[in-house]
Amino acid sequence: MVLQTNFKDTSFYNIQKDGNFLNIYYGTDFMMRVNLKNIDEVKRSIILFKNIDAPTSWLARVFEISRPTIEAWFKIYLNKGMDALLNFRKGPKKITDEIQAYILAKFKELNFVRHYKDIIREKVKEHFGLNLHWRSIIVVLAKSGIDLSIKKNNKKLPEAKTEEVKGNEVVCENAGLFFLYPFLEKLEISSLFSNVRSIFQDTYYSVLEYIYGLFLLYASNMIMVEENIKMHEDKKMHIVLGNKGLPSLSSYRNYMFKIIKGLDIKNFEDKLAEQYYKDHRDCNEIYVDGHFLPYNGKYNTFKGYNPIRRFAQKGRTGYFLNNTNGRPYYYILSDGYKDFREYLAEIAENIKKITGRRSKKDLIMVFDRGGWGKQFLEEIISKITFICWRTGKVKMPKNIQWKKVKIKKKGNKYDDYKVEILEASEERIPVKSRKYAKRNIYIKRGEKISLAFSNDKERELAELVKILTKRWGVQENIFKALKQVGIDKISSYQNENYPEDWLLEENNVREVENPGRKIIEDQLAGLKSDIKNIQTKIGNLYTKSKKKKNRRILDLEKVIEKKSKKISQLKKEHSMIPEKVNITEIIKSKKITRLNIEKKKFLDLIKVLSYNVQQDIVDIVRPIYNNERDVNMFVRQIFNKNGIVILNKNEIKIIFERYTSKRKNEALNYLIDIVNKKNIKHPLLDAKMVFECK
Repeated sequence: MVLQTNFKDTSFYNIQKDGNFLNIYYGTDFMMRVNLKNIDEVKRSIILFKNIDAPTSWLARVFEISRPTIEAWFKIYLNKGMDALLNFRKGPKKITDEIQAYILAKFKELNFVRHYKDIIREKVKEHFGLNLHWRSIIVVLAKSGIDLSIKKNNKKLPEAKTEEVKGNEVVCENAGLFFLYPFLEKLEISSLFSNVRSIFQDTYYSVLEYIYGLFLLYASNMIMVEENIKMHEDKKMHIVLGNKGLPSLSSYRNYMFKIIKGLDIKNFEDKLAEQYYKDHRDCNEIYVDGHFLPYNGKYNTFKGYNPIRRFAQKGRTGYFLNNTNGRPYYYILSDGYKDFREYLAEIAENIKKITGRRSKKDLIMVFDRGGWGKQFLEEIISKITFICWRTGKVKMPKNIQWKKVKIKKKGNKYDDYKVEILEASEERIPVKSRKYAKRNIYIKRGEKISLAFSNDKERELAELVKILTKRWGVQENIFKALKQVGIDKISSYQNENYPEDWLLEENNVREVENPGRKIIEDQLAGLKSDIKNIQTKIGNLYTKSKKKKNRRILDLEKVIEKKSKKISQLKKEHSMIPEKVNITEIIKSKKITRLNIEKKKFLDLIKVLSYNVQQDIVDIVRPIYNNERDVNMFVRQIFNKNGIVILNKNEIKIIFERYTSKRKNEALNYLIDIVNKKNIKHPLLDAKMVFECK
């Protein structure tokens, strides 16, 4: 059996169906045999491929299972583990006559009290061990002839008896969510949303209940998009949130724009970044990178370049600022027409404000080749210290001297590191200014030499190489994790026309790169690469045939001729397309609208903060759990862990059962000790939280 740590192109895999069995080969090597009738075997195989980044669409075709089902399985696996996935079976639970009679008896006792469905669900679970959906209870009541429209006509419903919760032991399905509150405290959520409190004075839910609900759901990876909220309305979330329950999806949609309208999103974001830097004074490296966020809706919006699919597509780009540990703390959402360099210039201009008035001497900005450009770098060279990868051919200086640089790479255990040795050299370009330097840097890994550039005049070459080579792990891997909380989702399909005053202002200054040129440039690069590969094949065939032309060589030469003609044709088309186009002309001629940016930006900021809170907990248990491969999954399992909650006037006690694993128990007990020492009060119930594990 052959296993890979990274998924190759789908063309590497050969799939052969043999009756109810699927034989999968990697090239000519046998990889696995899957029984399609055995659902557990299919689930294990799909998770194996998903863990090495296999495309969902390819898995759907191979295993003949829908993409949403595969994504749902993978989410269960990430949050609860393989055992939970194997035990997961879709479909309604059977409700016996005895259970129906019990539901009716309980309903007559409660008589439309608030949250009566949740109370009945808990009682059914307690007596029969059956976890019903609230809609099943509605169906049972409706079939029994109970008029449920009475509830709709009542403006005020009787409250549930407080004895159901307070002063009693209550089983909570997601008791682990209580762990998030001690780590949310430092965000000062109450003061951040003080401006919008007045809007919610006469409403059932306060603004804090809406916001804390979002944080709990996103930080625990329970939802990716707003629509997923309805999956959790019937859960026992009201204990975690303070007895009122999770607001419904319709409530969130009604009040979301009121919250956003009362906030200054830009100011909100700046405050969060300043606050983050206050708590992380040692974060001097700022990693900046853009990630394309596709849009597949019907509205005609700007197109951007999708680097994964390698063509122009409707969508926007999100630019993330991460620290050296991969924590995102600032986020810029583009409208799709600005160049990456413009945002880099904007960041360089406002870096002091973003970092809470930090000295520019301490900071260094790190970015990819997309920011490289001699003219642009000359403009920002005196504003911020930076290092970036360069484009262009390698022109090595004479008498170059290589220095060995040791790069530490994280292993599978907390304090386990693998050392990779690179070679580096540099060429300093003379400059008149004392404020900055110009350094061409050469980094050698095996036979490959990569180019970089920096204006840093203080840091040693080895330190700069270590900073730059961390970029992939700090940026790309973190975006992959942010996608688990839905950072790449659209959030809102509302759109608007560009304002006339904006069009007038941009008309004088805004010309954008023509995306049509980029498409042709990619096609040309592909054709040139094909010709190069074919020429290599011809050379090998000449060697085998003792420099005599055979039919195969003649056929390959004809293919080269066709591709060469295509290249000539594309070059003509490329020369006729203008390099830049006026932005307002595009907007008016193509009737381009822009997607609502405020809601997307607000929810994305909540997601970024939620991810950081989740990682705060991961960092605490990491040295105790001592397994880097699934420490994130373990923390998500903690959030989903059931527990007994005892609510008293001044104290909330959350009691968890022990795990069967010694390592998990040690990590959980360590986390409990840390949060208990914080002496944190529940922000909505104003009662001290105490955690236990028995």
